[in-house]
Amino acid sequence: MIFNSIQFVIFFIVVTSLYFSLPHNKRWLLLLLSSCYFYMAFVPIYILILGFTIVVDYFAGILIEDARGKRRKLFLLLSTLPILAYWRYSNTGILLQKIFLSSSKVLDWPALFLTYLFCYPSVFLSILSRP
Repeated sequence: MIFNSIQFVIFFIVVTSLYFSLPHNKRWLLLLLSSCYFYMAFVPIYILILGFTIVVDYFAGILIEDARGKRRKLFLLLSTLPILAYWRYSNTGILLQKIFLSSSKVLDWPALFLTYLFCYPSVFLSILSRP
């Protein structure tokens, strides 16, 4: 399910309607279940990643709430940041490794350009927005 599909529009309308019809103390469960469904509609195995991050974030939230000062920031950094960094940048690193360490001496410039365009769009937007 992608954001510009009719399935997403229907999904969004149903979830939003249910969200505002439920009492406040039950809304979290709807958001949790609808989020899981949304990620499973794309690739079902992603539910394992989502489940892992939900558990890590839940317990990190408890530790963050109880911690004060620098310990609070440490728990915040160590909870989600490593997971996000791995899933966001591991494929980029593998692709760049393949491009630069390939047996041919010719770099695959289109693949390199597309890698950075899709993985780091803010870089390209900042270059294009310069006067």
